[in-house]
Formats: sequence, structure tokens, C-alpha cells
Amino acid sequence: MLTKTRVIESLASMPEQFTMEEIIDRFQSLDDLENALDAIRKGNLHKHEDVMTEARQWLKTQKWPQP
Repeated sequence: MLTKTRVIESLASMPEQFTMEEIIDRFQSLDDLENALDAIRKGNLHKHEDVMTEARQWLKTQKWPQP
């Protein structure tokens, strides 16, 4: 979850003028980062070996175009 302090710090680091799209992107990125940090703090992690095993299995099921 975002905090007011985090949002204010982020706004302070932006240029004087910005688009609505830029501010939405900034806040979405901040929210994604906060969610990832919360997951890490809670121990919701995946071992690198497990991710690689799943990726290899998934790649085997894909039909890639041959050159």
C-alpha cells in the first residue's frame, strides 16, 4: 500500500510539468514496488531453481516457429 509520504516524495522528484499519464504511470510503479516489497517481507518468494524448472517445462510445451 502506498503512503502519503511516499507519494509526496515521488511528486517532489518529478519535473514541474507532467502529463496525467506520467503521474498515473509513476503511481502505478510505486504501488507495484510497494506490493513486491510487502510480498518479500511476508516471505512470499520463489526459489530461482523452481522458477527455472517451471520456465523450462513451459518452453517445452510451446510451438516455436522454425527459421
